[in-house]
Amino acid sequence: MNQGLSPFWDVLLRTAKLGLEDLEVATQKDIVEATPEPDNALIELVWRERLPLGMNLLLNDEGGQLKVVDFPRGSQARTVCEGRNLDPNDFKGAAIIAVNGIRYQTEDDLFEALRDPSRPKTIQFELAESEDAERIRRFVEESQDNPKTKKPTVMADDRDISTRDVDFMDDMDLGIEFANAHDNTGLVVRKFLESNDGLVLAAERKKGKIHVGDLLTHVNGKLVVGENGSGKILALKLLEAEGKQRPLRLTFADPYLHPIVYEQSQSLPFVIGGPVEVLLKEDKETKRILLDGFKEVDSVSEKAGVLLGDYLVFVNGVSVGAGCRWMGERSAPSLVQVEEMLRDKSKYPIGLTFARPQRQNKERGRDWTSTLLGSAPEQAISMETSETTCVAADFYEQLGLDLELKAYSDIVVKDLQAISGPFQLSTQRLRDPQNDTYNHLSVDSINGEFVPSFATPNLVKSAMERSWKSEKRVEVTYCDNDMKKFIFSLKDK
Repeated sequence: MNQGLSPFWDVLLRTAKLGLEDLEVATQKDIVEATPEPDNALIELVWRERLPLGMNLLLNDEGGQLKVVDFPRGSQARTVCEGRNLDPNDFKGAAIIAVNGIRYQTEDDLFEALRDPSRPKTIQFELAESEDAERIRRFVEESQDNPKTKKPTVMADDRDISTRDVDFMDDMDLGIEFANAHDNTGLVVRKFLESNDGLVLAAERKKGKIHVGDLLTHVNGKLVVGENGSGKILALKLLEAEGKQRPLRLTFADPYLHPIVYEQSQSLPFVIGGPVEVLLKEDKETKRILLDGFKEVDSVSEKAGVLLGDYLVFVNGVSVGAGCRWMGERSAPSLVQVEEMLRDKSKYPIGLTFARPQRQNKERGRDWTSTLLGSAPEQAISMETSETTCVAADFYEQLGLDLELKAYSDIVVKDLQAISGPFQLSTQRLRDPQNDTYNHLSVDSINGEFVPSFATPNLVKSAMERSWKSEKRVEVTYCDNDMKKFIFSLKDK
């Protein structure tokens, strides 16, 4: 046996009928220069459209290089990345190495090459380490004097973890139609009734104390909540026996089960959001799947292919910006007036038309970032040399647009923002307003099918996605676990 030789190599040598004495000893003459492996950190991209490059750049980095802050939404840079199946986020902090194959000696020369409006343009990047990308992100955040204002959101309902006693003294019908609770634990308020002559009955007069969907917890102090239908049976028995007696005390609580039906828009040519918005996590102790929040999604403007620098020319067929010049109109609405048009609910569903010029080459001033690098128009945009993009929206928040006024009273897309999708908008009222989270909510059922204890977040998400794709809708019932725990701790009064 050869001492110190691994079994693998020993078997290999014996198979070849060789021993250690048969092996040559390598000398320095046998050692040649190593062939370098390809550098996966270097990536070259090609810009072909005569549009803004669409890069936010850091121009005064301590290393003396031009660094990428990000490729913003709606930018040509992001479109180029996605066309190569690359993640735009991977380019955060990347250094620009060369333009059109030329490595420039100074930052100024490199910057001028980027500002040149000629296309196609190739740009070579050296991807950054995660630490460098994070350093640039922090620097930019600290340098910003005007951070983006927070998007308006739907207000959450106040969570009322308590019961409400409602006393009926008048000798008139209650005027409540009850329905079975979703989990068969009791009765819930389905709707308020009117008398035959249109008189508002007793329950509806208690506005603010009783709401549609409320759970009936007590009848004259007797608990009427119980599993497997026991609470419902007792509630019906007591209402039949004591419901016409006065005084009558009914006790209500907010429901702990919240069914929400999410449906795809029928008016949009593409799907906005969906289960992709939903963030779930597993509670290891209770084995419940908790709602952990939502991700924002692409706006209808992004979905339709609008890019930074595009011109808004028509709103519901009404000329604005460059569109007024095209139509021979003497005056154009101001930017403020256009934004008021976009926010006017009576205009929806709305149709917008954007134009994209074939020539854009006016230089921009130098700043620490330059989103529209080498792309501002040299002259007024014309109808004959433009292509158009149409966008439809059901309401303003779907647009995700940030507009700005340019020369010739033209209105141009300055920024595109992510939006709250339909899942988030329909569920925001359930979030806890105290801490702005959804962690008190678990997914109780999907399309009426109870979520089993062995389910994982991925399994639940997949069930939502299957229904969303095949049925174009999905019904999710959320359980407020804090409220449910409170309800099942109640006793007779």
